[in-house]
Amino acid sequence: CCQLPHAVCCEDRQHCCPAGYTCNVKARTCEKDVDFIQPPVLLTLGPKVGNVECGEGHFCHDNQTCCKDSAGVWACCPYLKGVCCRDGRHCCPGGFHCSARGTKCLRKKIPRWDMF
Repeated sequence: CCQLPHAVCCEDRQHCCPAGYTCNVKARTCEKDVDFIQPPVLLTLGPKVGNVECGEGHFCHDNQTCCKDSAGVWACCPYLKGVCCRDGRHCCPGGFHCSARGTKCLRKKIPRWDMF
């Protein structure tokens, strides 16, 4: 039983989140679409020359972040101190994290399950 009114039951069938939130079972958090959401940006293949060496002969410019793409090859996120999404296709600006599916960039402050 969940103690929260109109709660959302999580896929693990052990936890729940308040109404208006979604469960992120892997992160053990309840996520809510907040006022400031950004769409993730697609990674671009890194140039052969640049200011920041990612590794294996791949580079990014100094205002970008190195990320591994879905094929395991270095790619560039157009944000300085960007956050690489697990899907290997997207990234988010600093201060954000990728949603579980990599389709949204959410603010870092998200409630943990034990807060409710």
